[in-house]
Amino acid sequence: MKKLFLLLFAAAATLTACDEDKDYGTPNETYTGTLTVTLLSDQTQSYTYENKEFRIDNPADGTLTLWMIETQFVPAMPQLTMEVPGISYSRQVAGTTLLTGDEIIPLMGGTPYERYVITGLNGAVVNSDPHQLVVNFECMGYHVSYEGALAQ
Repeated sequence: MKKLFLLLFAAAATLTACDEDKDYGTPNETYTGTLTVTLLSDQTQSYTYENKEFRIDNPADGTLTLWMIETQFVPAMPQLTMEVPGISYSRQVAGTTLLTGDEIIPLMGGTPYERYVITGLNGAVVNSDPHQLVVNFECMGYHVSYEGALAQ
């Protein structure tokens, strides 16, 4: 019985150690950059916002979360902080992390906003000098594009 207990204890310790070593992706990082929003039905209607802050967090669920801090898609829209959870990622050989997601419901203040569903999300965290974040997606009839550098 004592051997069985020690064996189970050792197995539990090994599994716990493996979980602690798990690489969930990019660490929490904040980027400052340019947000460009273009109306899909009329590409002459395009809006560019400078010095916009995006943040990538890595919750312990094996996905990434994108935070768009005080962002807006059109000038009449109030500035909102949007949380985009559940973004899939894959690490590449050169240290770049590719981001993908489709049909993601963003949160604002912890509340899901189904009418703002994000589709076709793709992008990358590029571990170069400077460290960069590039993200593209569609939302509410707009194409949204962001390019930013790691905030100092």
